Amino acid sequence: MTLDDVHGAVYLPTDGFIDPTGLTMALAAGARERGAQFLTHTRVQTLP
Repeated sequence: MTLDDVHGAVYLPTDGFIDPTGLTMALAAGARERGAQFLTHTRVQTLP
């Protein structure tokens, strides 16, 4: 991650906690509603 495109942020050490799996599923559901597709069992290769 980089901060290149971050325009603002707030850090509160006393804020609550999050379930990472639940967050991931919620983000994926929102992306699907907007037309994103997830290709599972798909090989990813890096270019030289």
